[in-house]
Amino acid sequence: MNQLVRHTTRSVSLILMVLATLTLAACGGGGGGGGGDSTPPTVTSQSPADSATKILTNATITATFSEAMDNATLDTSSFTLDTTSTITGAVSYDAATNTAIFTPTTNKLTPGTLHTATLTTTVTDAAGNALASAVGWSFTTEEFVYQISVD
Repeated sequence: MNQLVRHTTRSVSLILMVLATLTLAACGGGGGGGGGDSTPPTVTSQSPADSATKILTNATITATFSEAMDNATLDTSSFTLDTTSTITGAVSYDAATNTAIFTPTTNKLTPGTLHTATLTTTVTDAAGNALASAVGWSFTTEEFVYQISVD
């Protein structure tokens, strides 16, 4: 009778261990975020394009990401626009297109000037993964041409 009880106890223990293992496997493992997204986001396109010239002075600067981003991490400290000094502006995020938008406060960029847009590694996707490295690109605005009409 003792042997039967020991055998039954071992069988029940084994069944419980198998069930626990299957339960952990089904929910993504025993720790570390449940096996979720750990891939850093990337910038798939930006506008204006890197090295573009003759960009209109009323251009909006955008960066499109490979996946949904955490809107709270997209602001004027993580998405900047510079010439010889920082240009003030507002940053918004279009969740439908995964696009961050930098709009200069004056709605006008300096004519004939090299501008550099930068996204820092504080930008994260919806799962909390940061950009692997800062992303930057530069473009030059069109020269302002004065036209004088002579009647």
